[in-house]
Amino acid sequence: MTEEQRAISVSADERDALRMVLDYMPGGVALVDPELSYIVFNEKYAELFEFPDGIVARGRSAVDEFRFQAERGDFGNGEKEELIQQVIDKYRSREDISYERHLPDGATLEIRIAPTPDDGTVVVVNDITERKRAEEALAASEAQFRDTLESSPIGTTIVRADGSFSFVNSRMAEMVGLSKKQFLASRARDFYVDPTARDAINDRLLHAGRLRDVEACMKKPDGTPFWVLLSFEPAHYQGEQSYFGWVYDITERKRAQEESTKQSRIIRNTLETIDHGILMVDANMTIVTYNQLFAEMFGVPRSLLDEQGNFHDLIRQWLERAGMDDRVKEKAIENTNRRDFSSSNKHCLMDESLKSDTFHGMTVGS
Repeated sequence: MTEEQRAISVSADERDALRMVLDYMPGGVALVDPELSYIVFNEKYAELFEFPDGIVARGRSAVDEFRFQAERGDFGNGEKEELIQQVIDKYRSREDISYERHLPDGATLEIRIAPTPDDGTVVVVNDITERKRAEEALAASEAQFRDTLESSPIGTTIVRADGSFSFVNSRMAEMVGLSKKQFLASRARDFYVDPTARDAINDRLLHAGRLRDVEACMKKPDGTPFWVLLSFEPAHYQGEQSYFGWVYDITERKRAQEESTKQSRIIRNTLETIDHGILMVDANMTIVTYNQLFAEMFGVPRSLLDEQGNFHDLIRQWLERAGMDDRVKEKAIENTNRRDFSSSNKHCLMDESLKSDTFHGMTVGS
């Protein structure tokens, strides 16, 4: 075999290898010369564009393809020759260009154009219809999800691991006293009266993965404090590890608790000034409060009273210590069930001034 024959054989082998590579590519590929005439292409190229036979052929101008597409409506509305010229300009721009084209049947193609060293142009086409549908479905789902969170009466945020925010609803922004744009430009630590409290919550979150009903004191831009109940759940949002945060404003509840504690303290202090032993129980005979004199007169440890146990248990213990038999103990329990403390016992009287549908008071004295 001569050198010329050997070179021809190698060239043929290379062409066969190239053809095999092109035919097995998942996308369409075409190479045109500087005059936009086809040099080589694979079957997938014509198949993806749904061209009729003969539109794409070796030596034929790609402009014929462009004209067919313009007439079919692939390029959208407009003057056909202008639309065709726009595509020709892309091919001759000598730049890498990538764009999408939506075909009349609903398919979406990704088209990438790149220049070759010999002034030709290579075109790579991929069908991205399913990917686009998935992206559109995801976008629609995300939009619906965001709309749901936005309309929630509960403060809602999506916070990244670094403390920045990717979402906040109007209720949460209103709670803090910022616009949503201002809120999203902030960091979670900025909203805590004590920033180290946020650090502690973050440490717990990283360790446990989620948190439920954690109380925290937050602040508005002017420094006004308010109390919230926080819950966090892990989530993957917009490609990042994040946490959904639900925030309840419990400021009024905290104020009510503080007021209740204050009133309880006043009542307790008032009871301690009275020269009678006093015990209050609720409708179920559960001990609610008492004064020190009551505990001293009956010799009952305050720890037992502080447990807020049942008054019947207290009676049993008291009578056992007094040496009373079971018959007396059960009679005493029966009387307390009727709210009938024996009037013959001058030391133990039901005080009608302390009686209501909810509570009953007992005063003890000489």
